[in-house]
Amino acid sequence: MGLRGLLAALLAFLLFTSPAFPQSVHVEPRQPSNLLVCSWNIKWFRDTGRDLSKLAKVIAHFDLCGIIELQSDRVLQDLATALEAETGERWMYIQSDRTGSGSSYFEQFGFH
Repeated sequence: MGLRGLLAALLAFLLFTSPAFPQSVHVEPRQPSNLLVCSWNIKWFRDTGRDLSKLAKVIAHFDLCGIIELQSDRVLQDLATALEAETGERWMYIQSDRTGSGSSYFEQFGFH
């Protein structure tokens, strides 16, 4: 199983086994001794020119973030730029191939 397969399995596990959280959750600080993972369904997440700094402030608390409903090839690149501005660290991402029917609707998932 390659890196993509491993990350896809991790995302699926998180999506289907994670309990629902209240609006406010305490997140431990990122440290070399822990791995903080989250998943986020951002409805119709695409390149709209919107400010991604608020998303970056939340995702910056985690080491790995799975994102559902990507509808743009560029939005993760823009989010990586916002994360780098927020944290001063380099952020990488991968995204899946498109799923969906025809060209009218598609989704991807990605990891930061």
